[in-house]
Amino acid sequence: ERSVSVDEYADRIREIISGFPGMEFSLSSGMPIGNEYPIEVIVYGSDLDELREIGLILKREMDRIPGATDITSTLDDRIVQIDFVPDETVLSLSGISPARIAGEMTIGILGLDASMLYDENTEIDINVRYSEDYRSSREAVAAISALGAPLDSWGDFNNVLVPRSIGRRDRSRTVTVLCKIRNRALGSVASDLQSMMDTLDLRGHRYEIAGDIVDQKESFASMSIAIIVAIILVYMVMASQFESLLEPFLLIFEIPLALTGVAWTLFLTGTTMGITALVGLLMLAGLVVNNGIVLIDFAKQIRAKEGIGAREAVIRAGRTRLRPVLMTTATTIFALMPLAIGGSDSAVLWSPMARTVAGGLFFATPLTLIVLPALYVSLDKWRKKTKTT
Repeated sequence: ERSVSVDEYADRIREIISGFPGMEFSLSSGMPIGNEYPIEVIVYGSDLDELREIGLILKREMDRIPGATDITSTLDDRIVQIDFVPDETVLSLSGISPARIAGEMTIGILGLDASMLYDENTEIDINVRYSEDYRSSREAVAAISALGAPLDSWGDFNNVLVPRSIGRRDRSRTVTVLCKIRNRALGSVASDLQSMMDTLDLRGHRYEIAGDIVDQKESFASMSIAIIVAIILVYMVMASQFESLLEPFLLIFEIPLALTGVAWTLFLTGTTMGITALVGLLMLAGLVVNNGIVLIDFAKQIRAKEGIGAREAVIRAGRTRLRPVLMTTATTIFALMPLAIGGSDSAVLWSPMARTVAGGLFFATPLTLIVLPALYVSLDKWRKKTKTT
Protein backbone atom coordinates (compact mmCIF):
# COMPACT_ATOMS: atom_id res chain seq x y z
CA GLU A 1 0.00 0.00 0.00
CA ARG A 2 3.01 2.32 -0.14
CA SER A 3 2.92 5.38 -2.37
CA VAL A 4 6.71 5.57 -2.81
CA SER A 5 8.42 3.41 -5.44
CA VAL A 6 11.40 1.15 -4.80
CA ASP A 7 13.65 3.44 -6.84
CA GLU A 8 12.69 6.45 -4.74
CA TYR A 9 13.50 4.54 -1.56
CA ALA A 10 16.85 3.55 -3.08
CA ASP A 11 17.65 7.21 -3.84
CA ARG A 12 16.89 8.19 -0.26
CA ILE A 13 19.10 5.41 1.10
CA ARG A 14 21.96 6.42 -1.24
CA GLU A 15 21.70 10.01 -0.01
CA ILE A 16 21.88 8.91 3.62
CA ILE A 17 24.71 6.38 3.30
CA SER A 18 26.82 8.58 1.01
CA GLY A 19 27.15 11.01 3.93
CA PHE A 20 29.40 8.55 5.77
CA PRO A 21 33.03 9.05 4.60
CA GLY A 22 34.93 5.99 3.41
CA MET A 23 31.87 3.74 3.27
CA GLU A 24 31.33 1.61 0.19
CA PHE A 25 27.90 0.18 -0.46
CA SER A 26 25.61 -1.20 -3.13
CA LEU A 27 21.85 -1.51 -3.29
CA SER A 28 19.95 -4.40 -4.79
CA SER A 29 16.29 -5.16 -5.31
CA GLY A 30 14.27 -7.89 -6.95
CA MET A 31 14.48 -7.43 -10.72
CA PRO A 32 11.68 -8.82 -12.93
CA ILE A 33 14.03 -9.42 -15.85
CA GLY A 34 17.65 -8.71 -16.71
CA ASN A 35 20.73 -8.56 -14.53
CA GLU A 36 21.14 -6.74 -11.25
CA TYR A 37 23.89 -4.72 -12.92
CA PRO A 38 22.75 -4.01 -16.51
CA ILE A 39 26.14 -2.67 -17.63
CA GLU A 40 29.45 -4.50 -17.33
CA VAL A 41 32.85 -3.43 -18.65
CA ILE A 42 35.43 -6.22 -18.66
CA VAL A 43 39.12 -5.33 -19.02
CA TYR A 44 41.67 -8.06 -19.70
CA GLY A 45 45.25 -8.11 -18.41
CA SER A 46 47.82 -9.97 -16.33
CA ASP A 47 48.95 -7.49 -13.64
CA LEU A 48 46.34 -7.30 -10.88
CA ASP A 49 47.60 -3.98 -9.53
CA GLU A 50 47.38 -2.40 -12.96
CA LEU A 51 43.94 -3.90 -13.55
CA ARG A 52 42.76 -2.47 -10.24
CA GLU A 53 44.02 1.00 -11.22
CA ILE A 54 42.18 0.74 -14.53
CA GLY A 55 39.07 -0.30 -12.62
CA LEU A 56 39.34 2.83 -10.46
CA ILE A 57 39.74 4.99 -13.59
CA LEU A 58 36.67 3.38 -15.15
CA LYS A 59 34.65 3.95 -11.98
CA ARG A 60 35.63 7.62 -11.91
CA GLU A 61 34.77 8.15 -15.58
CA MET A 62 31.52 6.15 -15.46
CA ASP A 63 30.39 8.18 -12.48
CA ARG A 64 30.22 11.20 -14.83
CA ILE A 65 27.71 9.47 -17.12
CA PRO A 66 24.14 10.60 -16.33
CA GLY A 67 22.01 7.72 -15.15
CA ALA A 68 24.90 5.47 -14.06
CA THR A 69 24.73 4.62 -10.37
CA ASP A 70 26.02 2.07 -7.82
CA ILE A 71 29.27 1.64 -9.74
CA THR A 72 31.51 -1.09 -8.39
CA SER A 73 34.63 -3.01 -9.39
CA THR A 74 35.35 -6.70 -8.81
CA LEU A 75 38.86 -5.86 -7.55
CA ASP A 76 37.65 -3.37 -4.93
CA ASP A 77 36.86 -6.11 -2.42
CA ARG A 78 40.28 -6.91 -0.91
CA ILE A 79 41.48 -8.83 2.13
CA VAL A 80 44.74 -8.97 4.08
CA GLN A 81 47.06 -11.80 3.07
CA ILE A 82 50.21 -12.83 4.91
CA ASP A 83 53.10 -13.55 2.54
CA PHE A 84 56.27 -15.35 3.56
CA VAL A 85 59.33 -14.11 1.65
CA PRO A 86 62.39 -16.37 2.06
CA ASP A 87 65.74 -14.69 2.76
CA GLU A 88 67.92 -15.84 -0.12
CA THR A 89 71.15 -15.04 1.77
CA VAL A 90 70.24 -17.21 4.78
CA LEU A 91 69.05 -20.04 2.53
CA SER A 92 72.19 -19.97 0.38
CA LEU A 93 74.51 -20.02 3.45
CA SER A 94 72.62 -23.08 4.75
CA GLY A 95 72.48 -24.75 1.35
CA ILE A 96 68.71 -24.92 1.39
CA SER A 97 66.47 -24.07 -1.55
CA PRO A 98 63.16 -22.16 -1.24
CA ALA A 99 61.42 -25.24 -2.67
CA ARG A 100 62.40 -27.33 0.38
CA ILE A 101 60.94 -24.72 2.75
CA ALA A 102 57.79 -24.47 0.64
CA GLY A 103 57.41 -28.25 0.49
CA GLU A 104 57.68 -28.71 4.23
CA MET A 105 55.26 -25.87 4.98
CA THR A 106 52.78 -27.15 2.42
CA ILE A 107 52.71 -30.53 4.11
CA GLY A 108 52.53 -29.04 7.60
CA ILE A 109 49.76 -26.49 6.89
CA LEU A 110 47.75 -27.92 4.00
CA GLY A 111 48.41 -31.53 4.90
CA LEU A 112 49.33 -34.74 3.09
CA ASP A 113 47.24 -37.83 2.43
CA ALA A 114 49.60 -40.27 4.12
CA SER A 115 47.46 -43.39 4.12
CA MET A 116 43.95 -44.73 3.73
CA LEU A 117 41.58 -46.33 6.24
CA TYR A 118 39.32 -49.14 5.06
CA ASP A 119 36.14 -49.51 7.09
CA GLU A 120 33.36 -51.80 5.86
CA ASN A 121 33.99 -51.22 2.17
CA THR A 122 34.50 -47.49 2.80
CA GLU A 123 37.79 -45.80 1.93
CA ILE A 124 38.76 -42.85 4.14
CA ASP A 125 41.83 -40.73 3.40
CA ILE A 126 44.14 -40.10 6.36
CA ASN A 127 45.44 -36.51 6.13
CA VAL A 128 48.42 -35.56 8.27
CA ARG A 129 49.20 -31.91 9.14
CA TYR A 130 49.88 -29.60 12.08
CA SER A 131 47.06 -29.11 14.57
CA GLU A 132 44.90 -25.98 14.53
CA ASP A 133 46.96 -24.35 17.33
CA TYR A 134 50.04 -24.22 15.08
CA ARG A 135 48.32 -22.56 12.11
CA SER A 136 45.66 -20.31 13.67
CA SER A 137 47.68 -17.08 13.71
CA ARG A 138 50.70 -15.40 12.18
CA GLU A 139 52.76 -15.89 15.35
CA ALA A 140 51.92 -19.60 15.48
CA VAL A 141 52.94 -20.11 11.84
CA ALA A 142 56.15 -18.14 12.39
CA ALA A 143 57.12 -20.49 15.24
CA ILE A 144 56.62 -23.67 13.22
CA SER A 145 59.78 -25.71 12.94
CA ALA A 146 61.08 -25.85 9.39
CA LEU A 147 64.22 -27.90 8.72
CA GLY A 148 65.24 -27.66 12.38
CA ALA A 149 64.63 -23.92 12.89
CA PRO A 150 61.60 -21.61 13.33
CA LEU A 151 60.06 -20.54 10.06
CA ASP A 152 60.63 -16.81 10.67
CA SER A 153 64.37 -17.46 10.85
CA TRP A 154 64.32 -18.35 7.15
CA GLY A 155 62.64 -15.16 5.93
CA ASP A 156 60.15 -12.40 6.61
CA PHE A 157 56.35 -12.16 6.87
CA ASN A 158 54.58 -9.31 5.05
CA ASN A 159 50.97 -8.18 5.18
CA VAL A 160 49.59 -7.38 1.73
CA LEU A 161 46.16 -6.51 0.37
CA VAL A 162 44.92 -8.93 -2.27
CA PRO A 163 41.58 -9.28 -4.10
CA ARG A 164 39.09 -11.57 -2.43
CA SER A 165 38.53 -13.19 -5.82
CA ILE A 166 40.33 -13.01 -9.16
CA GLY A 167 38.17 -13.11 -12.27
CA ARG A 168 39.41 -14.98 -15.33
CA ARG A 169 38.01 -15.02 -18.82
CA ASP A 170 39.51 -16.48 -21.99
CA ARG A 171 42.58 -17.61 -20.00
CA SER A 172 43.31 -14.06 -18.87
CA ARG A 173 42.83 -12.14 -15.65
CA THR A 174 40.08 -9.55 -15.70
CA VAL A 175 38.61 -6.65 -13.78
CA THR A 176 34.89 -6.06 -14.24
CA VAL A 177 33.32 -2.69 -13.53
CA LEU A 178 29.56 -2.90 -13.05
CA CYS A 179 26.87 -0.25 -12.71
CA LYS A 180 23.12 0.14 -12.46
CA ILE A 181 20.88 2.58 -14.32
CA ARG A 182 18.57 5.16 -12.80
CA ASN A 183 16.10 7.46 -14.59
CA ARG A 184 17.61 6.89 -18.03
CA ALA A 185 17.28 4.41 -20.87
CA LEU A 186 19.82 1.61 -21.20
CA GLY A 187 20.55 2.53 -24.83
CA SER A 188 21.35 6.15 -23.96
CA VAL A 189 23.72 5.15 -21.15
CA ALA A 190 25.32 2.52 -23.41
CA SER A 191 25.92 5.14 -26.12
CA ASP A 192 27.67 7.47 -23.65
CA LEU A 193 29.65 4.55 -22.27
CA GLN A 194 30.88 3.54 -25.72
CA SER A 195 31.93 7.12 -26.45
CA MET A 196 33.82 7.21 -23.15
CA MET A 197 35.58 3.90 -23.84
CA ASP A 198 36.63 5.07 -27.32
CA THR A 199 38.53 8.03 -25.83
CA LEU A 200 39.82 6.38 -22.63
CA ASP A 201 43.45 5.28 -22.34
CA LEU A 202 43.48 1.68 -21.10
CA ARG A 203 47.25 1.30 -21.46
CA GLY A 204 46.90 -1.20 -24.26
CA HIS A 205 44.49 -3.49 -22.45
CA ARG A 206 41.62 -5.12 -24.29
CA TYR A 207 38.10 -4.46 -23.06
CA GLU A 208 34.62 -5.82 -23.64
CA ILE A 209 31.19 -4.38 -22.85
CA ALA A 210 28.78 -7.00 -21.53
CA GLY A 211 25.59 -7.27 -19.50
CA ASP A 212 22.11 -6.28 -20.63
CA ILE A 213 23.59 -4.19 -23.47
CA VAL A 214 24.57 -7.34 -25.36
CA ASP A 215 21.30 -9.04 -24.45
CA GLN A 216 19.36 -6.01 -25.68
CA LYS A 217 21.13 -6.02 -29.06
CA GLU A 218 20.42 -9.72 -29.52
CA SER A 219 16.81 -9.29 -28.42
CA PHE A 220 16.30 -6.34 -30.77
CA ALA A 221 17.71 -8.35 -33.67
CA SER A 222 15.47 -11.33 -32.88
CA MET A 223 12.36 -9.19 -32.44
CA SER A 224 13.06 -7.30 -35.67
CA ILE A 225 13.13 -10.58 -37.56
CA ALA A 226 9.95 -11.69 -35.79
CA ILE A 227 8.15 -8.47 -36.78
CA ILE A 228 9.21 -8.86 -40.42
CA VAL A 229 8.02 -12.47 -40.45
CA ALA A 230 4.73 -11.41 -38.84
CA ILE A 231 4.14 -8.81 -41.56
CA ILE A 232 4.85 -11.41 -44.26
CA LEU A 233 2.43 -13.90 -42.68
CA VAL A 234 -0.25 -11.21 -42.36
CA TYR A 235 0.22 -10.35 -46.04
CA MET A 236 -0.07 -14.01 -47.04
CA VAL A 237 -3.31 -14.43 -45.08
CA MET A 238 -4.83 -11.30 -46.64
CA ALA A 239 -3.65 -12.25 -50.14
CA SER A 240 -5.46 -15.59 -49.82
CA GLN A 241 -8.59 -13.90 -48.48
CA PHE A 242 -8.81 -11.16 -51.13
CA GLU A 243 -7.41 -13.39 -53.90
CA SER A 244 -5.19 -10.50 -54.92
CA LEU A 245 -1.56 -9.51 -54.51
CA LEU A 246 -2.14 -5.74 -54.70
CA GLU A 247 -4.98 -5.10 -52.26
CA PRO A 248 -3.11 -6.58 -49.25
CA PHE A 249 -0.43 -3.91 -49.82
CA LEU A 250 -3.07 -1.29 -49.04
CA LEU A 251 -3.68 -2.90 -45.67
CA ILE A 252 0.03 -3.32 -44.97
CA PHE A 253 0.27 0.47 -45.44
CA GLU A 254 -1.63 0.76 -42.14
CA ILE A 255 1.43 -0.44 -40.27
CA PRO A 256 3.52 2.71 -41.05
CA LEU A 257 0.50 4.78 -39.97
CA ALA A 258 0.49 2.88 -36.69
CA LEU A 259 4.24 3.37 -36.26
CA THR A 260 3.67 7.13 -36.43
CA GLY A 261 1.24 6.80 -33.54
CA VAL A 262 3.66 4.61 -31.63
CA ALA A 263 6.45 7.17 -32.01
CA TRP A 264 4.25 10.01 -30.75
CA THR A 265 2.89 7.94 -27.86
CA LEU A 266 6.33 6.89 -26.64
CA PHE A 267 7.56 10.48 -27.01
CA LEU A 268 4.66 12.04 -25.12
CA THR A 269 4.78 9.47 -22.30
CA GLY A 270 8.57 9.47 -22.04
CA THR A 271 8.74 5.74 -22.72
CA THR A 272 11.84 4.16 -24.22
CA MET A 273 11.81 1.58 -27.00
CA GLY A 274 12.65 -1.60 -25.11
CA ILE A 275 12.00 -5.28 -25.61
CA THR A 276 8.44 -5.04 -24.23
CA ALA A 277 7.68 -2.19 -26.64
CA LEU A 278 8.89 -4.41 -29.48
CA VAL A 279 6.49 -7.11 -28.30
CA GLY A 280 3.78 -4.47 -28.64
CA LEU A 281 4.90 -3.76 -32.21
CA LEU A 282 4.70 -7.46 -32.98
CA MET A 283 1.11 -7.54 -31.70
CA LEU A 284 0.28 -4.32 -33.52
CA ALA A 285 1.31 -5.80 -36.87
CA GLY A 286 -1.70 -8.12 -36.65
CA LEU A 287 -4.16 -5.88 -34.81
CA VAL A 288 -3.87 -2.73 -36.89
CA VAL A 289 -4.90 -4.40 -40.18
CA ASN A 290 -8.15 -5.75 -38.77
CA ASN A 291 -10.08 -2.53 -39.34
CA GLY A 292 -8.79 -2.31 -42.89
CA ILE A 293 -9.83 -5.89 -43.60
CA VAL A 294 -13.38 -5.15 -42.39
CA LEU A 295 -13.58 -2.00 -44.51
CA ILE A 296 -12.12 -3.33 -47.77
CA ASP A 297 -13.85 -6.71 -47.55
CA PHE A 298 -17.25 -5.04 -47.13
CA ALA A 299 -16.56 -2.69 -50.08
CA LYS A 300 -15.66 -5.67 -52.27
CA GLN A 301 -18.87 -7.46 -51.28
CA ILE A 302 -20.97 -4.42 -52.23
CA ARG A 303 -19.24 -4.10 -55.59
CA ALA A 304 -19.72 -7.81 -56.31
CA LYS A 305 -23.47 -7.67 -55.50
CA GLU A 306 -24.45 -4.27 -56.92
CA GLY A 307 -21.74 -3.61 -59.48
CA ILE A 308 -21.11 -0.05 -58.27
CA GLY A 309 -17.81 1.85 -58.51
CA ALA A 310 -14.96 1.70 -56.03
CA ARG A 311 -15.53 5.24 -54.74
CA GLU A 312 -19.21 4.72 -53.92
CA ALA A 313 -18.56 1.26 -52.48
CA VAL A 314 -15.83 2.40 -50.11
CA ILE A 315 -17.95 5.36 -48.95
CA ARG A 316 -20.85 3.06 -48.12
CA ALA A 317 -18.47 0.62 -46.42
CA GLY A 318 -17.09 3.45 -44.31
CA ARG A 319 -20.55 4.54 -43.22
CA THR A 320 -21.73 1.02 -42.46
CA ARG A 321 -18.59 -0.23 -40.73
CA LEU A 322 -17.62 2.98 -38.92
CA ARG A 323 -19.36 2.05 -35.68
CA PRO A 324 -17.96 -1.51 -35.32
CA VAL A 325 -14.48 -0.27 -36.30
CA LEU A 326 -14.54 2.45 -33.64
CA MET A 327 -16.04 0.11 -31.03
CA THR A 328 -13.46 -2.64 -31.50
CA THR A 329 -10.62 -0.11 -31.41
CA ALA A 330 -12.02 1.64 -28.34
CA THR A 331 -12.53 -1.60 -26.39
CA THR A 332 -8.97 -2.68 -27.14
CA ILE A 333 -7.51 0.68 -26.09
CA PHE A 334 -9.57 0.93 -22.89
CA ALA A 335 -8.69 -2.65 -21.95
CA LEU A 336 -5.00 -1.72 -22.18
CA MET A 337 -5.32 1.50 -20.15
CA PRO A 338 -4.72 -0.02 -16.67
CA LEU A 339 -1.55 -1.68 -17.91
CA ALA A 340 -0.47 1.41 -19.88
CA ILE A 341 -0.77 3.62 -16.80
CA GLY A 342 1.54 1.28 -14.89
CA GLY A 343 0.17 1.64 -11.39
CA SER A 344 2.26 -1.17 -9.85
CA ASP A 345 5.88 -2.30 -10.05
CA SER A 346 4.99 -5.31 -12.19
CA ALA A 347 2.80 -3.19 -14.51
CA VAL A 348 5.70 -0.79 -15.12
CA LEU A 349 7.58 -3.59 -16.85
CA TRP A 350 4.82 -4.20 -19.41
CA SER A 351 3.43 -0.68 -19.71
CA PRO A 352 5.58 0.07 -22.83
CA MET A 353 3.86 -2.82 -24.61
CA ALA A 354 0.41 -1.53 -23.70
CA ARG A 355 1.29 2.05 -24.68
CA THR A 356 2.68 0.84 -28.00
CA VAL A 357 -0.47 -1.09 -28.92
CA ALA A 358 -2.89 1.54 -27.62
CA GLY A 359 -1.03 4.46 -29.21
CA GLY A 360 -0.67 2.70 -32.54
CA LEU A 361 -4.36 1.83 -32.70
CA PHE A 362 -5.46 5.29 -31.54
CA PHE A 363 -3.51 7.09 -34.26
CA ALA A 364 -3.91 4.51 -37.03
CA THR A 365 -7.70 4.07 -36.83
CA PRO A 366 -8.80 7.59 -37.94
CA LEU A 367 -6.00 7.69 -40.51
CA THR A 368 -7.15 4.30 -41.79
CA LEU A 369 -10.67 5.60 -42.35
CA ILE A 370 -9.27 8.46 -44.47
CA VAL A 371 -6.11 7.15 -46.14
CA LEU A 372 -7.18 3.57 -46.88
CA PRO A 373 -10.34 4.49 -48.90
CA ALA A 374 -8.31 6.99 -50.93
CA LEU A 375 -5.69 4.36 -51.71
CA TYR A 376 -8.40 1.83 -52.62
CA VAL A 377 -10.00 4.24 -55.12
CA SER A 378 -6.56 5.12 -56.54
CA LEU A 379 -5.78 1.42 -57.01
CA ASP A 380 -9.06 0.87 -58.85
CA LYS A 381 -8.34 3.81 -61.19
CA TRP A 382 -4.86 2.45 -61.87
CA ARG A 383 -6.29 -0.96 -62.72
CA LYS A 384 -8.80 0.52 -65.17
CA LYS A 385 -6.10 2.64 -66.77
CA THR A 386 -3.85 -0.40 -67.11
CA LYS A 387 -6.60 -2.45 -68.77
CA THR A 388 -7.40 0.42 -71.18
CA THR A 389 -3.80 0.81 -72.29
